[in-house]
Amino acid sequence: MILQLLNAPFPFLDSHRSRWLFATLAGVFVFTFLLVFQPFELHQIQFNKPIFILGYGLITFGVICFALFLLPKLFKTTFQKDQWTVGKTIFFALFQLLFISILNWAYTHYFSCQVEITAATDHSFPYFIFITLSIGIFPCAFLVLFLERKLREEKESKADSINKNISIHKQQSVKEDHQVYKIGTEKQFVASLAHELLCIKSEGNYLELYQWKEDQLLKHVVRLPLKTAKSILEKEKDIHHCHRSYVANFQHLEKVSGNARNYEIQLQNLPFSIPISRSFSKELIDFYL
Repeated sequence: MILQLLNAPFPFLDSHRSRWLFATLAGVFVFTFLLVFQPFELHQIQFNKPIFILGYGLITFGVICFALFLLPKLFKTTFQKDQWTVGKTIFFALFQLLFISILNWAYTHYFSCQVEITAATDHSFPYFIFITLSIGIFPCAFLVLFLERKLREEKESKADSINKNISIHKQQSVKEDHQVYKIGTEKQFVASLAHELLCIKSEGNYLELYQWKEDQLLKHVVRLPLKTAKSILEKEKDIHHCHRSYVANFQHLEKVSGNARNYEIQLQNLPFSIPISRSFSKELIDFYL
C-alpha cells in the first residue's frame, strides 16, 4: 500500500516562471517569519538583526533555485515529467531541507565566531535540522497545494476542450466493420466485432472483456496477457492501450475528465471510468485538440 502510494504519479514544477516565483516566495516567507516571530531565541540578537536574518532567506532562495533549475539539467532522466512520483517529491523536498539545514548551520556558526551573537547558542546540526523542518513545512505544504490546483485546472481545461471535439471525431471515424476478432486461446475465446468491444481490463493472469452487444453489457473472462489482446486488435485505430491495465475502444468515448495527476475517460454504457497513463495522455491531447 505504501509502495503503491510512493509510486503514484505527481506533478513536477516545470514552468520556469513558477519555479522563480516559488523560490522567491519561500525565501521571503522564511525572512518574514523569522523577523516577525523571532523564534529560537532570535529576539536576543542585537547586531544587525534584519541583515542577519536575511541570510537565512537568501539561503532558502538559493537552495531552491539550485534544486529546481540546475539539478533537472544535470539529471535529466531522473527529473522526467512523466515519471515524477510522490516518492520522488518527498525525497526531493527532504534533500532541499537537509541542504538548507547544512548551510544554515554553517552560516550561523561562521557569524557567531565573527561577531558577538548570544542567540541560538545551540549550534548543533540536529538543532538546525529541527529549525529547518519546523519552518520549511509551510512552504512545502503551499507548494503541494499550488501544484495540485495548477495541474488540476490545466487538465480540467484540456478535458473540457477534448469533450467539445469528441462528437466531431466520432463522425469522422464511423465505419462498418465485419471482421470478427477472437480474443483468447483456441479453447477459450470471445468473438467480437470491433465496434462491439468497449474495453479490456487486466486482472492478474486474466482479462475482463466488456462488450456491448444487442443493447446489453456483457462481461467475459479469459486467460490471456493484455499485450497479446492488444496485438490481436492492432489494426483497429480506435482501440488503444491507454493504461498498463486497460485497452479501450475510443469509438465509445463519451467524456474525458482530469485531475492533478492524470486523465480518466468514460465510455458509453460502461459503469466505471478508465484511467489514462501519463505517457498516453500526450497522444490523447494531440489527437483531440
